[in-house]
Amino acid sequence: MKPFNLEKALAGEPVVTRDGRKINDLHFFHTLTRDCKLYGVINNSINAWTHEGKWLSTGVEQPEDLFMAEPEKWINVYYSEEREQAWCGGVYEYEKEAKENSKKANYQTTIKLKP
Repeated sequence: MKPFNLEKALAGEPVVTRDGRKINDLHFFHTLTRDCKLYGVINNSINAWTHEGKWLSTGVEQPEDLFMAEPEKWINVYYSEEREQAWCGGVYEYEKEAKENSKKANYQTTIKLKP
């Protein structure tokens, strides 16, 4: 996982928890006088973090600690019955883009690559 970066997160880059949940509506409150000035939403619940992305300032790893999300990558899979061979074509950042470029005759499916 990529380490949390407050500047990038506040600029809109995707953020996830240590256990992979997506963070929405991330805001940093500069004038708060407490350790946890960063607030965001996980599954319709508001949570708070330190500016380092730590869920609690205890120093113990938590499932809610923040990380920068790895970018998604998608590929198209093709299969030739004649050759009895499968192959992949193209690497795309978006599933929609991959499917739009999957018009070859032997197209089978589009799959998401794991980071």
